[in-house]
Amino acid sequence: MPNRLGDAIRSLLKQRDLKAFQLGEQIGVSPTSVSKIMNGASRPRQSTFSRMCEVLCTTKAEEQLLVSAFAGSESLQFEDEDPAPYGKQVEPSAP
Repeated sequence: MPNRLGDAIRSLLKQRDLKAFQLGEQIGVSPTSVSKIMNGASRPRQSTFSRMCEVLCTTKAEEQLLVSAFAGSESLQFEDEDPAPYGKQVEPSAP
């Protein structure tokens, strides 16, 4: 069974030029905990996951990737797929 959350974290770490232990330092968990999450041996608590999003996600598209992987859903598709900067409001399309 593929580990979508681990794959998503690896991809975002690579984009940020971060190592797993550095992520752990920034979110307040041990390197062992990060390793277990990335290898699918455990799932992060909601608070840990939220801190991961804050550190790893700079766009809505990245946040959607990580949330989708965490939730285990196939994908979270939105009509507006323009990757707006994280935290920036995107106006919904008119019907």
